[in-house]
Amino acid sequence: REAQAFIREHRGEPFFLYLAHPMPHEPMHASEDFRGQSKAGLYGDAVEELDWSVGQLLDTLQELDLDEKTLVLFTSDNGPWWQGSPGLTR
Repeated sequence: REAQAFIREHRGEPFFLYLAHPMPHEPMHASEDFRGQSKAGLYGDAVEELDWSVGQLLDTLQELDLDEKTLVLFTSDNGPWWQGSPGLTR
């Protein structure tokens, strides 16, 4: 919500927003609305919530007619599946 408010507040000027989302890091958590929503347990539920959260930001950009004027970079440091081996990505 704070990120959406920031976008709304600065929509008339160039802005930079850095959002370091804590999901899906340990301790694993998903809000009540997302618990049991995936077939991958709590980890999957947290990823579902992260996806929803990013979608909310993209929807806000579109609502404010900023989606075609904004560069969005989404990156992750999570590497491979949380119970798997990093294997060749190490």
